[in-house]
Amino acid sequence: MMRSTATILCSLLASLATASCPAATYTYKASAPPGAIDDSTLQETQASADAWNVILDGDLPNPDFSGTYDFRGDSANNGDGGTSGAGAGDHAWGLHGPSTGHFVSAFASITSLIGAPLSQAGESVSLQFDNGSLYRPANGQGDSGAVGINFYEFDSNNVPRVQTSFAIFGSTAAPTYEIDDITTSDQTSPLDTGIPLTFAGFNVKLTLLDDAGHYELNVGDNYNSGQRLLIEGVSSIAAIEVLTAANGSDPMGSGPKYDTFFNSLVISTVPEASSAVTIPSAVAIVGLFVGAGRLRRRTARRARSTAVNGG
Repeated sequence: MMRSTATILCSLLASLATASCPAATYTYKASAPPGAIDDSTLQETQASADAWNVILDGDLPNPDFSGTYDFRGDSANNGDGGTSGAGAGDHAWGLHGPSTGHFVSAFASITSLIGAPLSQAGESVSLQFDNGSLYRPANGQGDSGAVGINFYEFDSNNVPRVQTSFAIFGSTAAPTYEIDDITTSDQTSPLDTGIPLTFAGFNVKLTLLDDAGHYELNVGDNYNSGQRLLIEGVSSIAAIEVLTAANGSDPMGSGPKYDTFFNSLVISTVPEASSAVTIPSAVAIVGLFVGAGRLRRRTARRARSTAVNGG
């Protein structure tokens, strides 16, 4: 689903005058497992859409894994001890946690969905996100679990490059969610949000602040990161990815409590005042190794022992 004809027309007219264009919002809700045909419904028009590609270890969707790692379900079913809330709803997209040494992700190209990346101040993308338990190997061997969201831009060859990540790692007894936008400038370590592991879920929203690569991340109702700088230093968000890595000891993880749910992908745009409307080409999925590798390397460095249970 591309940006509407009215939105594009407004951009063309704005380039010829001082007229301003209204913001446009695209809200995608789960209607089938992520990666399935018509996995989403665009709420503004009730049209069906293919929002997600499900990827295992960086490979394109494979029939061998269809229906194994991706599903649609009730997000109240994850977590430990009956403490989960339905943070992503009762008909959410879902991912099972893969075994140690592997990752599975759902990748949505904003560029493909609306015809252009987010690039202007005030534009945003958000997602209802509800992770389950995090795996930690009892014997201290192998990777601990990790789950999070990667935000990407596309380079000149349409290969995705991570701009920032929001994630949590099962490598400590009391893990907290982190924002990883490490650059060669002043951001030399991940930002600890101080938000402890929860199974209740929350809304994660990235908003661009200017054309110099600054952004802010809101998590739930009470956390704001303040102004941060995207890794590549350019204001471009072209894709979003939900990823779970090494989150179990067998091929299907260790049961429903490790499942990750997400829903309500909301893309908000400010139409650009330009007479040139460009529709970029398809995404090179191979670039997803970048985001997964970044998250998995950090997971390996943090490996500890015993199990993590959040509240």
